[in-house]
Parts: sequence; structure tokens; C-alpha cells
Amino acid sequence: MKILFVFTNLRYNEDAFNYLVDKIKKLGRASCYIYFVPSKAIPRKLASWILYMGVLGEKLTEDLKETLRKELIMRGGETLDEICTRVKLEGGVVEECRSIRGELSNILEKLYKEITPDLVVIPREGEALFEEKEDIDVKFDYVEK
Repeated sequence: MKILFVFTNLRYNEDAFNYLVDKIKKLGRASCYIYFVPSKAIPRKLASWILYMGVLGEKLTEDLKETLRKELIMRGGETLDEICTRVKLEGGVVEECRSIRGELSNILEKLYKEITPDLVVIPREGEALFEEKEDIDVKFDYVEK
């Protein structure tokens, strides 16, 4: 079975990852394609804080936003490495593990055509990497053939 797992700094939660791991355990062996798509957007709570701190001045606020974007991309890369390592430990075969820059919808379309996965797991937007977790009933979407 081929599994495609895609997350961004605005789309990540442990439930989606745990679903992936559970699926790998049930199957015994699965080919996994894992991608991090960095977003230029900043999580809502951080953006609100920056807006609140806007009294710092426009230049300083823009510098702060850029610093946060770089940090989120770096942490996303670290999370990608952790996910791929854990998938291997759980018995999954990591066919590809990398960051891809671009528009999420275009990337998903391209990957779906290239990989033809049997299962696609994508965390829902609303929970971000490194943001306080909120109560959300369904935290990810998946499509299985």
C-alpha cells in the first residue's frame, strides 16, 4: 500500500500522524511518501500577537514576521525528520521524505498523479505546528481507495 502524508506549518497535528502510524502497524508494511510544504503564512495566534505588538514599528514588525517564518520552516524540517524516523521504526518504508515549496493544492495534485497513493492523509487547517492545541473533533482528512 502507498501512503501519502502531507503537512504544513498551518496543517499539523498528532492525531493525523498517529493515524498514519496505526495504519502502518495494521498493514505490516507500507510505502510512505512524507512531505512538508512550508507556508508563508504565520499561525493565527502568532499573527495576532504580532499585530498587537505593532506598536514596535512597521520595519521591526516585518523583521519579526520574517524571523518567525524562518523558524517555522526550520522546525517543520525537524518535524519532518522526526516523522520519517518514527515511520521507519514502526515498520514503514519511507520512499520519500522531503520539503517541497509551492502552493499546497498544486503540490497535492502533482504528488497524487505521480505517486497514485492508496491512502492520502492531510491534517486539517486550523491547528498549526507549535501553536497551542484547540479542541477540534476531526483533526485530519484522509482518502483511501
